Amino acid sequence: MALTVNVCRKCKNHDCIVDILRTRTDVSVELVRCQKICHGPVVGFPIAGKMEWFEKVERLRELAALVRITCKRNQDSIPKPLRKRRVKKHSGRAPR
Repeated sequence: MALTVNVCRKCKNHDCIVDILRTRTDVSVELVRCQKICHGPVVGFPIAGKMEWFEKVERLRELAALVRITCKRNQDSIPKPLRKRRVKKHSGRAPR
């Protein structure tokens, strides 16, 4: 079963994340409504069975970590560049 990555369609530069995920990984990308946590591109996907949301995923280090974690089959930990970008208050919530 392919991993589904939710990307906010209203945030700036969301199309860059969509292009990278579609070309570099085999995940299915779903554009979702605004999550109301926008301070840059917002991405959400399940880690260890719990939905996690990340904001400001726009620099090279965050994008590389996103590609790395979506390619891995065992997704129990969050890579260090994405840890600082996690939205703790929105953790566990389904997309709007």
